[in-house]
Amino acid sequence: GLVRRWFAAKRDQIALQKKDLNLEETPAETKYFSNLQTYAEHIETCVQILSVDYKDIITTQKITASKYQTMGAAFSNLWGENELSNTASATMYQSVGSVWGKLSKQVQDHLLTNKKQLDKPFEDLIFDVEALKAALAKRKAAAYDFTKKTQEGKSLNDQMSKLRQSRDFTGQQDKYYALEGTIRRSDISIEESKKRCALISERLKRDVERFRVEF
Repeated sequence: GLVRRWFAAKRDQIALQKKDLNLEETPAETKYFSNLQTYAEHIETCVQILSVDYKDIITTQKITASKYQTMGAAFSNLWGENELSNTASATMYQSVGSVWGKLSKQVQDHLLTNKKQLDKPFEDLIFDVEALKAALAKRKAAAYDFTKKTQEGKSLNDQMSKLRQSRDFTGQQDKYYALEGTIRRSDISIEESKKRCALISERLKRDVERFRVEF
């Protein structure tokens, strides 16, 4: 039983990874959610580029600020305290070092401003895209569950049709009643799965419209 359930779960997992998975849905739904998946993948690619480049910029600014600070310190101490040092030159280089130190402070302040203004929006955007992908995956899983149960129901009804066509119920009454009960439970399960899929789909459509407006 455990092995059978593991293989069933693995088959479902592999099936859900297919982009051209045939689901029990209308052509309009297929088109809408296919376009939505493409839309989510496009946004994800853009967000990944923005995120990587933004991190590179932050890293570069940190390195630049550090180098400006080091150069400022080097200029300020260029002549040092040696008795051979030229006092006028030492003062000049200390002034140059002070300028580099101020540049370092400006870059650091700019870095802090960037982080305050951009960190949260980028984080929110990444979470929004992840949430959209998760919602699409959940909706696809619900549609797949409905599809699978519908196909199982059709298979059960085919078995019932063959049993009725045989017109030989002698010794098959138990099988007939058992199959009839299975079909009844299957119909209930299909209806529940259909309602769940419809509910998730409608919620996703509504959330996507809100996401697009906010985005």
